[in-house]
Amino acid sequence: MTYDTARKLLLSTDRARVAAGGREIGGLLATQAPAALPALRREIDQVSRAATDEFHRGFTAACEMVVTGFARERERTDQVAADLDLVRSRRHWLETLEAIDQEVVRPRAIAQRLGAPESSVSKVLEALEEAGFIERADTAADRRGRPRRLTLRARLALRHAEPEATAPVRSVVAAVVDCMATLADRHRDSRHALEQRLARTLGPALAPTALAALLDALADCALGQLDPDDAVVATGLELQRQLEAALHGALRDDLALPRLAALAGELPLLVRATRDEWDLLVDRRAWPNVHVVRNDDLAHTALPAAYQVLYESPLLAVDDVRQQRPVLEGASRRWVVTPGPDRDPPAGFESIDIHALFAADA
Repeated sequence: MTYDTARKLLLSTDRARVAAGGREIGGLLATQAPAALPALRREIDQVSRAATDEFHRGFTAACEMVVTGFARERERTDQVAADLDLVRSRRHWLETLEAIDQEVVRPRAIAQRLGAPESSVSKVLEALEEAGFIERADTAADRRGRPRRLTLRARLALRHAEPEATAPVRSVVAAVVDCMATLADRHRDSRHALEQRLARTLGPALAPTALAALLDALADCALGQLDPDDAVVATGLELQRQLEAALHGALRDDLALPRLAALAGELPLLVRATRDEWDLLVDRRAWPNVHVVRNDDLAHTALPAAYQVLYESPLLAVDDVRQQRPVLEGASRRWVVTPGPDRDPPAGFESIDIHALFAADA
């Protein structure tokens, strides 16, 4: 299968052929080198631009989301492998993390479990905390014992250390693309229906694990959630569509955007964004206290003494929490755009409903 063939399938008016093209995207992801991902993105972008109905636009947006997630997962896997090598190379590090994971959290209890002096365990705990693998537990009980808990980084490393049965990458990615495609019309589908499609692709043994991984990934990256009504909601896909329409509308109608202007009037505002339309909006309105910041700018951005930061999506915010902290750590307030007032922002952020942010009137 070539990029061109996959594009022709995705451009088909037959939904079965479109779904087949999505599954072939999964095969390309599994077999191509990381350097080939930009070419794959370009093919998907061409299909997206040529889309004539809501289903095709949603399907290609879902494909783009999966490609982005797959690329990020490759990067994360490399980092997790490096963390695991570090943990295994240091005396008592892995055993200490495993003990904390099993809720043995006090230094004395860990020392007894390892058969090591408590003073040695205390040094290991300090080193693990400094390296970012553990953190102090927020508890008022017996503070002298200084209980710790694992960070996300440590949990990922421990999960990577456990041998487990996995389906071929091609099958997993194809199944996820297939499932995401069904979210294209209304952005949601029942958990039962997702399990059935995963079972058909991966088999009954691996389907529950794959579904759990998909739901974890949606929540972990702020892409979506499992609602109480047992529906999977792809909030990332929904927000990206709304954001694109809102930015284009604000430029087309030359909106004043009073909510954004009011934010910038309180404190200097950094807009953490990926889309060029943000630059055009800020330049057109000539807001002196609003600056658009991208990945390439973070290393040499001159930050004011006090400022706030606005993220264009929860996914970007979660990414920065993990990888790029300088803008986040210095901000007095952290805002994130959400698809509606009922969608909670990631921890540490305040929510701004996209409809309120891009409203024409104050």
